[in-house]
Amino acid sequence: MRIWLTTLQNHFECLDPEDYQIGAKIYDYPDLFREAANALRVGRYFHEALRYYEPIQQIREYADAAYFMEMASCYKAIGLRTEAEDCYKIVVDSERGNPEARRRLLEMCKESAMSPKGATTTDEVILVRQHKARKCVGDMDAKRPKRGKALPSWATTMLAPRLVPHSAKQISLEKEETQEEDVNALFLRRETLTEPARNGDESSKTEWMAITRTLIQGFKDNKVFYPFDKHHKFYGYSREARSLAARPKHELDALAEQSKSFLETAQGDQIVVPTNYCGIPFYFWLDIFLEYALTLAQGGNILSSYEIIAAAFHANVFYHSPNSLFLIHVCWFTCALLGNDDETLCNIARWFMKEYQFVTDGYRLFSALNRLSNSENSWYNCGPSQKYVLRQLKAVDFSLLADARRKSLFQERASYTTKDDNGNQIRAQDMDVALLMLYGHILYAGKSYAYAVNYFLRALALDPTNAIIKLSLSLGYLHYALKRQADNRHHILMQGMAFLLEYYDCRQRSSRSSEKQEAEYNVAHTYHLLGLTHLAIPYYERCLAMSAAVQVEESGCGAENFAQEAALALQSFWAASGNMKKARELTEKWLVV
Repeated sequence: MRIWLTTLQNHFECLDPEDYQIGAKIYDYPDLFREAANALRVGRYFHEALRYYEPIQQIREYADAAYFMEMASCYKAIGLRTEAEDCYKIVVDSERGNPEARRRLLEMCKESAMSPKGATTTDEVILVRQHKARKCVGDMDAKRPKRGKALPSWATTMLAPRLVPHSAKQISLEKEETQEEDVNALFLRRETLTEPARNGDESSKTEWMAITRTLIQGFKDNKVFYPFDKHHKFYGYSREARSLAARPKHELDALAEQSKSFLETAQGDQIVVPTNYCGIPFYFWLDIFLEYALTLAQGGNILSSYEIIAAAFHANVFYHSPNSLFLIHVCWFTCALLGNDDETLCNIARWFMKEYQFVTDGYRLFSALNRLSNSENSWYNCGPSQKYVLRQLKAVDFSLLADARRKSLFQERASYTTKDDNGNQIRAQDMDVALLMLYGHILYAGKSYAYAVNYFLRALALDPTNAIIKLSLSLGYLHYALKRQADNRHHILMQGMAFLLEYYDCRQRSSRSSEKQEAEYNVAHTYHLLGLTHLAIPYYERCLAMSAAVQVEESGCGAENFAQEAALALQSFWAASGNMKKARELTEKWLVV
């Protein structure tokens, strides 16, 4: 057994239980301290167990009733009756009606009353400690230590006077006050450094990053914000608030229906949900997380920025706030754009389409984010994205059916992911052209031109004057005609050219020169694609001629100028035909920067 004790000592000494300074291991590994103390108590090494029990008083989350009961049993076993009684009183005060603590406290009072001296005095406590220490030292060294020779550390610990345990509430309040002062000092220092850091001061930015990282780590270390089940809402820091948050959702809903204010403890005390942590509002904490993530992304640490955003996402104070979730995901796709991460862009865009189902801007956002990504292997038309958008399309189709028809197509039912303020599912009121075009272009990007044309035609039926739909139909037919599986190639080509010329007529009726130039270039490029260069050249030349008018518009509204693209195409024509002089003239006029 002595060997077992020595082994445990060597194993647990790395925790350094006598260290009470800031940054001590008790603040990082309180669970290991509890396990070490429990193991020593079970082995009846009560003195050593108390070395690991006593530091845990500083950790609010672990200083519960069971902890004080375990520590009281150790005090009682070594004869420290006063300390044991104090532990039992803490349990009785903090948990009213605890039968086990009351019973043991009553037994100790009876034992004290039956004792000839009535109660154990402080002098008797010191004598008991000295007697046990001498006995243990004598067993190990076979004699008392000589003058000048220090006692072993564990013997010195047993001889040291034990502090009477403070109230758990007092300990937690003192720790909270100290922590709040430190956090507020860091927060104020961070605010002071924010402006210089944004202006490019490297020393200020380095310190700002370090302080922000410390603040975020302190927030993450608070387990109240990260429950085992993230669906548990935040109701406060007290034990009663946590118990309320852990109750099943159906019970909370039932209580909400019975009373306007259901945030009450078992004793009827109302719980006020805090809106800050360490005196700093939660929306400031969210800004700290997101600004730090953006700074990391701008510095190229994309994965680290994702970790910070994920930490904010999983915190229950933000997870159950729609506005916070919106800002988190906006920051998320911004970091993904900085890192050119198209997979994350698609995942975040899908979140917007799920949370804001049947909203046109959600589908436009999906297209815009993928348009801004420059990745070679695009996730725009990958299998998961295609299936997800198809499910959204099925959901719209299903919601627009008549009730009788909807019941007969139960197997085609799609899920509705958005609810109104009353908890009712929101259904689509009309077919969305943007959704049809999005799915059509996903099929088009995957070279499924025949299937893409079907969805483009559905969109055209809803918006027959839309020039972009006609251009998409034209390109779908033309690319389908060039495939080997095309049955009637000439007929399909004529359909494509018909839609192309309709698109051209729509753009020519526009009052903007940039749109007219766009039509000239697209028609020329289509003829170029088909090998009809003699038809493409006049359109390319008109595109160059309109460049000056487009430049005037470009200064005001940022219109795109296709002059260089047209000049490059014409240059290749003249060079291939042997007219090098004209090719050089085009190059010097349009292509030299």
